[in-house]
Amino acid sequence: MQSTQSVNAFKETTLNHPRLAQTIKKLGLAIRQAELGSLVFVFGPTGVGKSTLAGYMREKLDMELRANGGFDASSLPAAIIEAPYPDAREFSWKEFYRRCLAVLHDPCAHKKVADPRCAAFTWPARLDSRAPGHELRMAFENALLYRKVRVLIIDEAHHIAKGTSAASLTEQLTYIKSLANLTGTVFVMVGTYELLAFRNLSGQVSRRSLDVHFPRYRLDDEQEKRIFHSIVKSFAHILPLPCDVNLHEMMDELYVGSLGCVGLLSGWLLKAVKLAIDDGDGTLRKCNLDDAMYSHDQMNKMIDELLEGEQLLTPPKDSLNLLKTRLGVAGGIGPAKMDVSTEQKKRNPPFTRKPVRDPVGVPA
Repeated sequence: MQSTQSVNAFKETTLNHPRLAQTIKKLGLAIRQAELGSLVFVFGPTGVGKSTLAGYMREKLDMELRANGGFDASSLPAAIIEAPYPDAREFSWKEFYRRCLAVLHDPCAHKKVADPRCAAFTWPARLDSRAPGHELRMAFENALLYRKVRVLIIDEAHHIAKGTSAASLTEQLTYIKSLANLTGTVFVMVGTYELLAFRNLSGQVSRRSLDVHFPRYRLDDEQEKRIFHSIVKSFAHILPLPCDVNLHEMMDELYVGSLGCVGLLSGWLLKAVKLAIDDGDGTLRKCNLDDAMYSHDQMNKMIDELLEGEQLLTPPKDSLNLLKTRLGVAGGIGPAKMDVSTEQKKRNPPFTRKPVRDPVGVPA
């Protein structure tokens, strides 16, 4: 029983580290800067700690907003909901609304969900001519208004893009923006790099959205390498079992197995601890760490997604010059310089004599 309690305590422990602290600060600033009805995108690699970040931000925002006044006991200044993975080909907004009504403690949610007009099947014309789920959307919007929700955090928001074509992605994003705008709520979309598919789909949404990146630690940066070493030491001190290996000496292996993501490292160590308990020895050994590590195929898949996402976030070296060129600003490359030569040609039409100095005086 004591081991179970210790394992649960280790599982619930949130290790504060610089990357988490920096992202919390950036996200808090982005939410304060965002206008009501705006979108804030938070993305990072799998296992970096995004769900931990989302839960902490909900509690922090709830306390800060309540401290400013204007909220009573029935209000929910900040709420969090996890977007469910779609059962069918596309994301189900009806299922999302049902879950949201439960999170927002709608007093009549069970009646609204049971309403035949909120069912997944096509409505008979005699009931209503509107699209299925319309009542659920109206109930969701009213719940946000009545509960005075100022910030709605949607965890695993990349699930909304599952099974969606490129054209439909724009519609999905416009739909989300409409929900945020109509309710005056800031929607915080938290997800993996798959969430990048939503970015900059339209100029109108880009104008009303902010991006926050939650990156991994990198060993090619000396400062980040030292920080990751200190994180491993911190985990070694709070392990619920005695350990017969020096985790600090396994630094490279631990980095490879976690990809520099604290969430992956924490989950890996937790799984290894459970294996050590199940073996009956009660001591964490290297064989437990080896058995708990993700397979190489899984690791390669996560690395592919990680590197692809990081590359998408890296702007081209000449991106500023490209912007200048497209706007015709001096100093750009390509067409901007061609425009100058075109103007020069306009000032000097064809067959026009070039300015030269003619000889003067009488020849001897």
